[in-house]
Amino acid sequence: AAEKNPVAGDPSVDHGLAHRLDLQTSGLLLAAKSYRCFWRLRLELGAQQVGKRYLLLCHGLLPRGTWLQVGAPLRLLREPVPGGGRRGGTVRSHAVVCEAGGRPARTAVQVVAHLVSNKEGQEAFSLAVAIPVTGRTHQIRCHLAHLGHPVVADPQYGGCQPDDRCPRTFLHCAALHFLDPSSSSSRFFFLFEAGAGAS
Repeated sequence: AAEKNPVAGDPSVDHGLAHRLDLQTSGLLLAAKSYRCFWRLRLELGAQQVGKRYLLLCHGLLPRGTWLQVGAPLRLLREPVPGGGRRGGTVRSHAVVCEAGGRPARTAVQVVAHLVSNKEGQEAFSLAVAIPVTGRTHQIRCHLAHLGHPVVADPQYGGCQPDDRCPRTFLHCAALHFLDPSSSSSRFFFLFEAGAGAS
């Protein structure tokens, strides 16, 4: 297999993975079969030319029917390191905050359904599609928390703890589109087909 796809065995190019998902997030990933395709995909990602759509479940009832535009800037948290460390006494943590002076970040969110789990409405959720216009670490998760509607089973950003009903963060990369470096044609990938499961 390494002879046909040498990039897959090369850790210096992330084994061909053109991008990453947060550890708790599931879904589609772009993987290149050649170095040329890997670097072209990375350029497309850097130029925000790769489209991604995520499916998520968040706490509370967000408004339905329109696209919500979230434009809060994001800043990576840094934590002090005893003894200074080689990064001047701080290291990057794995969390971000919405904060003025952070890096620009934009997310579009559209609710597709509301779910209420009991008659009193004490457990209300919104099923939504999110499009990260920019691609920052934890962007969707932080932006939903900023709106006051954290992603379900995402305790890092204010969601409930994972449990038997939802054992991991309810965030899923369900669609990708990009310009195929090998053919220069637009490619679309959907994890769920339209109408799948409908009867």
